[in-house]
Amino acid sequence: MKEIYVTLDLKSVTVNLRVEDNLIHSEILELAKKAYLEKLATQFPDLSYSISDAAEGRVLDFADVFVGKVVKEKGSQKYGVVTQINQSTIDVALYISMGFSEKVFGHPISFVEVEEDINLEEVLCKRTGLQIERNKWDEGHVGYVVDIKDNSILHVVVAEITNTGNYCLCVVNENNRCWIIDEGQMKKLVLDSREEAEKILSSLQSLQSKLSEN
Repeated sequence: MKEIYVTLDLKSVTVNLRVEDNLIHSEILELAKKAYLEKLATQFPDLSYSISDAAEGRVLDFADVFVGKVVKEKGSQKYGVVTQINQSTIDVALYISMGFSEKVFGHPISFVEVEEDINLEEVLCKRTGLQIERNKWDEGHVGYVVDIKDNSILHVVVAEITNTGNYCLCVVNENNRCWIIDEGQMKKLVLDSREEAEKILSSLQSLQSKLSEN
C-alpha cells in the first residue's frame, strides 16, 4: 500500500433551479449546492485529473499559486518561480543551468509543492559573472534588496520584463509583494548575493545607530 494524491479539476457545471422571487443570493447558492450534489450522483461532470505519488510532493492547483511562488516541476528535480497566472495555465521560470532559466507553462497540477527543508538560494537562478558585467537581467533571475524601512533583506525574483524595459520584481514566496522599477533602479537597488546585502544593511544600521547617539 502507498499514499497517492489525486487532483480532480472539475469543469464548470450549471444547475437549473426554480426559486421564489424573494430569495437572496446566499439562499439560492445553498439550493444550487444541493442540486449540484444530486446531479453528481447521476452525471459526473467532465474533468481533468492528475495522480502523483505522495513521496513526490503535493500537486498544486490555482488556489495555491501566485506570482513569486517557488514550485518544483512534477517528475523532475527542477525548481522555478511562478511568473504569470493565466486563465488555465501558469508560467514558470524553471532553473536550467548557471545563469539561465527556461520559461515553461502548464496547469498547476504539472508542479508540486517545494519541500520545506530545501535551500531556495541553491535551486533558483542567479546571474553569472558575465551577466553581471553586462548588467543583464532575465526573467527568473533572483537577487536581493535591502529594505531600509524594515531593516531586512528581501529575496526577489524578476517576474517580468515589460515592453518598455522596466522590471517587475516580486518577493520570493510572498503573495502580492511586487513592484515595477526601471533599469537604473535595478542597477542601484538589486544585489546578486545575500552577503552584499548583509554588508549594506549592517553599514546602514551602524549609521542609524551613530545618528541616534548624536
